[in-house]
Amino acid sequence: MHKLKALKKNLKTTPKRAARIRRLRQLAHRAWSALIRHMLRGAASALGSTLMAWLIWWAMNR
Repeated sequence: MHKLKALKKNLKTTPKRAARIRRLRQLAHRAWSALIRHMLRGAASALGSTLMAWLIWWAMNR
């Protein structure tokens, strides 16, 4: 149902515009996924470093 509506809408737009929209959508998706991946990696590394610091402190203050 939704795809049919999208196809009808795409037929109204010119092929060039459709291609540009598609490219923009792909770029936005790629940017978002990259940002999310980067943030996740940052959070994971921060957590790891915190854990390591706590372990070292615990080992020294036993």
